[in-house]
Amino acid sequence: MAKRTKHRISRAYMLRAYRSRNLGAEYLERGDYPSCIEFYQDSVEFSLKSILALYDKKFRLLHDVSEELVGLVESERFSDSEFREKTSVIVVGSRTLDSWRIPAIYGYPESDVPPKEIFDRRFAELAREFATEIFTHCKHLYSKSIYQDIEG
Repeated sequence: MAKRTKHRISRAYMLRAYRSRNLGAEYLERGDYPSCIEFYQDSVEFSLKSILALYDKKFRLLHDVSEELVGLVESERFSDSEFREKTSVIVVGSRTLDSWRIPAIYGYPESDVPPKEIFDRRFAELAREFATEIFTHCKHLYSKSIYQDIEG
């Protein structure tokens, strides 16, 4: 397994992903579905950026970095087959939430449609499912990687 060097930034991203996921849950409970989607998207974004940073893989400063994740997972230096098997689900979740991010924040101003008229509870619950699954997979890989580095 390749030596990873970006533990501090990776940890910071993982903590942000965790906090955003918790905020998404709070907004879901309050019935603010657009804000819920915004925070769940943020959780997914920083879950993926945590893994990319852990493997010292450069990424664009965009919200969806699934393309970079695929590049990492398909590289010879990446050896975690369990995570590799989840990549297609992770990519779908990241791309879906990225496509919802702007309308969840701004709505459709040209049509005078606010975010709360676009996203209902079903969207928010699907965003929660994506965020929870992706965060769980990334946290598991992060934990395994940190432990392996400690072991040596």
